[in-house]
Amino acid sequence: MKRRWLRYLALGLLSYAVFLVVLLPAGWLSWGVARLSDNRVFLDEGRGTIWHGSGHLFVRDVKGAAQDLGRAEWRLDTLQLLLLRGQVRLQMSGPQSDMFATLRVTPWGLSLNDTRLSASAELASTFYASASLFAPQGLLRVRTNRLAFGRGGLRGDAELYWDQAGSALSTVHPFGNYRLSVSGNGKEATLKLATVDGALGLSGQGRWQIMGDGLLQLTGIAQPKQQAAELQPLLRLMGRDLGGGRTAFTLRTRVVLGLQWPLL
Repeated sequence: MKRRWLRYLALGLLSYAVFLVVLLPAGWLSWGVARLSDNRVFLDEGRGTIWHGSGHLFVRDVKGAAQDLGRAEWRLDTLQLLLLRGQVRLQMSGPQSDMFATLRVTPWGLSLNDTRLSASAELASTFYASASLFAPQGLLRVRTNRLAFGRGGLRGDAELYWDQAGSALSTVHPFGNYRLSVSGNGKEATLKLATVDGALGLSGQGRWQIMGDGLLQLTGIAQPKQQAAELQPLLRLMGRDLGGGRTAFTLRTRVVLGLQWPLL
């Protein structure tokens, strides 16, 4: 009789634990996101549960102010938990940005899979002081099939597109469309800038130090293909005149991922 009572008690406790886990509120996921990003990214007005819910996604800019990226909805794949990893499908829609991504989290790192992100170029000005000086215009798009981050750094490839690129410092609108390829190989990533089309040709190469201070440096050449006279004021601001219509430029900034790993 005593053993049967103990079995019933254990079964009851297990059922109660499962009940609590299934109904974990969205606030638990908000805590995880804030912990992982060192409070740079957080969710507000969370609704639903940790498994399926929604909330407003915020990112802190260089001044510490919260920027509302839009309404986010997530769904956690419970079957992946049996493999000791969490897989979250995330969709976000806002006035300045849209995103679809599959995020996988394990005890050893995280990865972005099948990610598609678009945001206004003006939004970049709120996160990097150097971008605000240039006053960028247009649309930024990020695409990656798999980009993984862990204790060993960053691995995988991503492409950043700047469509209908422009600047408040130039009268030429837009002056081109561009692609920046990022290839992570551990503690650093290589960068390659290319022109898709447009009046201003840009090309360059660089490196991004993933681990440590996040130093990113890109050097390249700018050369007008059309409207050379109208682009001259912008070229003089970009860098050193090499003659023949070519201008050497250097972009030097710091992009720190700010991810806290491991979670515990």
